[in-house]
Amino acid sequence: MSKKIYSQNTTAKKLLLNFQILIGWTIIIPLSAFFIVKKKGLFVVIGRDGLYVDNTKYFFNYLIENNENAYFISDSPSTVKTLIKEGITNILPYPSWKAFFIMLRAEFVIVDNIKWVFNLKYYFLFFTKKVQLWHGIGFKRIERDNPRIRDSKYRALIYTKGFLLGTFPKYYALISTSKYFEENFYKNAFKYNHILNFGQARNDIFYRNITEKELIGADRHVYNIAKSIREDGGKVILYTPTFRDKGGSVLADGAFDLERLNLFCQANNFYFIIKLHPYSDDFSIDNYDRILYYDKYLDIYPILKQADVLITDYSSIYLDYFLQDRPIVFYIFDYDKYLQEDRPIRSDFFDITAGSKIHKQEDLEIELLKVLNGDDQFVAERQKMRNTAYLYNDGNASKRVMDFLKKH
Repeated sequence: MSKKIYSQNTTAKKLLLNFQILIGWTIIIPLSAFFIVKKKGLFVVIGRDGLYVDNTKYFFNYLIENNENAYFISDSPSTVKTLIKEGITNILPYPSWKAFFIMLRAEFVIVDNIKWVFNLKYYFLFFTKKVQLWHGIGFKRIERDNPRIRDSKYRALIYTKGFLLGTFPKYYALISTSKYFEENFYKNAFKYNHILNFGQARNDIFYRNITEKELIGADRHVYNIAKSIREDGGKVILYTPTFRDKGGSVLADGAFDLERLNLFCQANNFYFIIKLHPYSDDFSIDNYDRILYYDKYLDIYPILKQADVLITDYSSIYLDYFLQDRPIVFYIFDYDKYLQEDRPIRSDFFDITAGSKIHKQEDLEIELLKVLNGDDQFVAERQKMRNTAYLYNDGNASKRVMDFLKKH
């Protein structure tokens, strides 16, 4: 892209943002304040990038299963089409007149990300009680607690812009998992009225059989393969690396010799499933019979339940996997580079991650053979950390959130 075209695109984006700020503060917010009456018990749910995944998906499932007045708002045409095809009728495309009206009248908006505020949604939901489920506990410094914001000399300007755009809203309720993560992860990252250690809605499926409705938005093809593999006595390895701020894919960056990995899995009756972060670049792995690619945009939680071992790096996904009490291996082949070029992580990373820390593929293969043959050295440590990370371990996170909202 030429510098001229890039400059034109940047200018256009700035003009669009300024236009939205103007429309939001001069028309939509006053309209909501003086002419719209909120409807008690009306819920709006907005998923990340308009997708039907993660905590918002499972909380929305809970709402409709319990006959609550709820709508899923999506600016992804494919998501809208899929949900209608699957028989979910209270899905509204955004933008649409009905979506605008429902958002203005909603008592609660349920989100699990920060992008929900964009494209005027923040202004339509300005007076709505906001419930932030977030999309993972962990050790990264996020949102208001990110050093790039917190320590910036332009911090006041960033917060002012955030207020106008809605990127630093105040939440009526912020959902955490335990006192530890309340104090060390959430407390300084968000503004809120109530912080509640109720657990994550997506983890409720670990305590029951997965239904067809819960497979909506998941990669059914790979899920069914994994389920069949385990039923036939094979072992499923799930690799879930986080994204890198500078883009790219860990597969392209030399994380694996895929030919060697495929031969290793063939020799041991293992199947290796790769689920990249949605923000990672695509990478083709179609030529290997023991390596499967789980669609990076789809819901990971059903396949997480089918994994015999989890391999991750700096992703908080390992904390969800704690609840299944299965082995976890941390493959941190680019640890120093990640710290320098991507994101700062908590100084106690090695203290709050229960599992081997591996830097080379050959060592990873040795560790996988050990843990998948019963030599798991981290059982007690995992259980201890799970009890630190979760106040509840029972599959009732959605119910606790709903009970709170009905009483307040």
